[in-house]
Amino acid sequence: MSLPRNIRQDLELIEAAPFEDGSPRWRLYDPAANRFFDLGYLEVEILRELRADPAREIDSTTLARTIADRAQIICNSRQIEDFVDFLLKNDLYWIEGERAIEHRKTLRTPRWKTLGLRIWRQYLFLRVPILHPDGLLDRLLPLFSWAFRPRTWWILAAIGAFAIYLTSRQKDYFFSTFVGYFTPIGLVYFGIAIILAKVLHEFGHALTARRYGCSVRAMGVAFLVFWPILYTDTTDAWRLRSRRKRVMIGAAGMIVECGLAAICLLLWNFMPESFIKNILFMMSTTTWLMTLLINLNPLMRFDGYYILSDLSGVENLQERSNAMGRWWLRERLFGYGREAPERGLRWLIPFTYAVWIYRLIIFFGIAYIVYTYFFKALGAVLAAVQVVRMLIMPIGKEVVQWWQWREESNARYLRRSAIFTFILLLAVTLPIDRNLELPAYWQARSVVTFYAPIPGQLSVLPPPGEDIVTAGEPVAIITSPDLEFQLDQANHDLRSSRYQLERTSFGSGLAQDRLSLQAKLQGALETQENLQAQLDDARLVAPFSGRISDRQADLRLGDWVSRGDRLLTLVDDTAGEVVAYVSESELRALKEGATGRFYPEGGVRGPQQVRLVDVDGFSLEQLETAYVASTFGGGLDVRDGSEGELIPQRATYRIFLETEAPADDRVLRGQLVLDAQARSLIGRLWRQIVGVWRREAGI
Repeated sequence: MSLPRNIRQDLELIEAAPFEDGSPRWRLYDPAANRFFDLGYLEVEILRELRADPAREIDSTTLARTIADRAQIICNSRQIEDFVDFLLKNDLYWIEGERAIEHRKTLRTPRWKTLGLRIWRQYLFLRVPILHPDGLLDRLLPLFSWAFRPRTWWILAAIGAFAIYLTSRQKDYFFSTFVGYFTPIGLVYFGIAIILAKVLHEFGHALTARRYGCSVRAMGVAFLVFWPILYTDTTDAWRLRSRRKRVMIGAAGMIVECGLAAICLLLWNFMPESFIKNILFMMSTTTWLMTLLINLNPLMRFDGYYILSDLSGVENLQERSNAMGRWWLRERLFGYGREAPERGLRWLIPFTYAVWIYRLIIFFGIAYIVYTYFFKALGAVLAAVQVVRMLIMPIGKEVVQWWQWREESNARYLRRSAIFTFILLLAVTLPIDRNLELPAYWQARSVVTFYAPIPGQLSVLPPPGEDIVTAGEPVAIITSPDLEFQLDQANHDLRSSRYQLERTSFGSGLAQDRLSLQAKLQGALETQENLQAQLDDARLVAPFSGRISDRQADLRLGDWVSRGDRLLTLVDDTAGEVVAYVSESELRALKEGATGRFYPEGGVRGPQQVRLVDVDGFSLEQLETAYVASTFGGGLDVRDGSEGELIPQRATYRIFLETEAPADDRVLRGQLVLDAQARSLIGRLWRQIVGVWRREAGI
């Protein structure tokens, strides 16, 4: 059977950097689809022979002999037929007539499938091209030719060093300025600075690519999980044979931002206080730090990924590292005995697993953001799509591959994998977890702080050194001459009103005043009761027996105090109480009268034995204290409410435990380890899932 010869004339063959083994490499560029294909010496010779004489018919066997005679390359007809199939499948032949129609039908995807695939793949990452900048870049390039000279880079490095020296002379002012920008106006400055920096970053990529002769197809805005980011299409950089030039294109944006930061930091040291100085500060600090942290990260397909690919000489780094990772996993589990897809590139294996773990975290973060930012029904669907696409489908494809190669597996490896799987299943299904670890705090069983309820003079106060008080004993009495005088006046008014009211029964002339006298009498009674209650409240009585703690150091008998002044604290330190917080999913694991140990933070006191005595019958709507809140360094995840209250992130119950050890007057935060019903890891995970489902569904 003769081979088709009508290869498309618009295809471009570009000489590229050699393969890792040193053999020559070319790239076949398809301008219609904007795709590149790597070809070796044999493929290029086949392509040359197919293009040599389109009118002459030739079969694969004859072509193999021709290549062997002319190019001294040994090949067979199967290799040639496989390459021709590759050209046909990628639509690299020019086909006319009815055959073209039939061929296009085999390649064409129904429109609804194409639309579905585009939505499936791009709804979280959508590019909007704004500018086709080749003409603009050609005009700008002569103006910025100085930026590509090594002398410029040395000057920028010197500027940066001098700016850092000047800043170090006023580092306290610098860092106080940095803290002061965590404000709404600071966010405005940051937004302006980040936009300016990122525009210059992208033009750095574009100008460098254009300088090396590459076409910049588009510049615009991409929406990553609906967050706008600028982008520059430098796909044409793969035409370059020089890896150094490709590295420069990838690093140009970060170099521009670092140089810009050096200049801005120097100007910040001399600029008077103004709006411009605020922008300079932001551009000299946060913008370039963010770009280094994000763009230099090789675990995502940003600048750092392409720089690593070019520096290491491993093109298509993601696909090749994934192949190495899958190969290593398959060989360790099943021992197929297949050769590694890459030779001498073992570092790709740990790199692959670092990428998988990192991207798994990112993907779950994306799923959470999608669920949060949309209304619940659509958010749940989109989050599920992300999990299916990024987790379930890749794992499913790998499992299918394992099944297809099952006949090649090694029995010894199979037994080892089966034993490992069995142990893993036991670890997650057996109820071996018998402890609950809960955020908690320890305090005295009873603590009360006394404040002055009225302004006055202390007439009773235990002297220093006498700190033990019994229940019912007064710990302080405050006398107020002003209130006592007002009480005498109220008593006098009360007696006068009663006397006048009694006389209304003896004279008809006073009958019309009876109602007003009754109102006056009622007012005098209320005033007397109010004043007497204030004086009674000024007698501060111990509600329980305890020890006086935290007495005001300068407080003495006979001193005058104002209303609300703190006087002293009474503590029942004969025993302590531990308050802990348990999630709804772990509530069933609690056992009545369970015992455990409380471990205070900081090692200020040793662990204490505790016993469960009570559990709240309802979940907390808000946290009553900030001791265990995550925003204050505690172990309970909370969020801020609309009025500043601390709201637990999940349904949480409060439990109370007693301890016989004497407690201090201080509150000690720590961790409670409590005996509980045995649970399995898979059971705990399932309860967490059910708890989240019930919470979000409002059940």
